[in-house]
Amino acid sequence: MGFAIFNRSVAQCVEFAEKIGLTLLNTEEFQHDGYLNSIALTSGEQIDVVKPFFKGRKYRIVVVADTKAFEYLNFRVINANQIVIYNNKVDDYTSIWEFMPQESENLIISVKVPDAKSGYTRGCVAIITGVDNY
Repeated sequence: MGFAIFNRSVAQCVEFAEKIGLTLLNTEEFQHDGYLNSIALTSGEQIDVVKPFFKGRKYRIVVVADTKAFEYLNFRVINANQIVIYNNKVDDYTSIWEFMPQESENLIISVKVPDAKSGYTRGCVAIITGVDNY
């Protein structure tokens, strides 16, 4: 029984990522990297995803959550030296960030789900990246 519930939860998060996340990626301008990073998270949890980014290309990062569960997400992009190069808090917790790396490197996309104001909250979170269609 638990396994069936887990599979349904995973499938719902993948469907959520495809429906909402890919729409925000704007596949006419950005090519999806092929990875749907989606997971059900609980209030207060954090997830880190490491992705390669290459100098001379423009990227779009989309981080979205099920708005029924979470009203916002905090995501940061961190380099190998643990320096935060972007924090969406400065842009009123936007879901989208576009940038062009100054050098090729692996970056960490760190997503923190806010603490629940009351009780236990669980919902889908998706991290989707795309590169410019040049």
